Amino acid sequence: KILTGSDKHALFGAMHGLDQDHITTYINKSVVHGESPTVEGLAKHVQMRHQKAIDSVKTEKAKAQKTTAMQGDLAHIKQNKKQLAALLQMHQH
Repeated sequence: KILTGSDKHALFGAMHGLDQDHITTYINKSVVHGESPTVEGLAKHVQMRHQKAIDSVKTEKAKAQKTTAMQGDLAHIKQNKKQLAALLQMHQH
């Protein structure tokens, strides 16, 4: 399928608001393991990365900030599931 301008805008708009490192790392990790990237896998990857950051801090304030960031990223993934699925579909092998 050839992407139109509005398709490209929707796809790349879905990435806006989400740390690009999460997407890149997840896609690379899935390719290395011979798996097809999925939105559910991306959400799990993002949650694990955030949880690692949450576990690495000691103060409740820092934990709360990092938890809020995790919840925001997971909500963004859920809200843009269709567009992210289309984006990840391009990386299937």
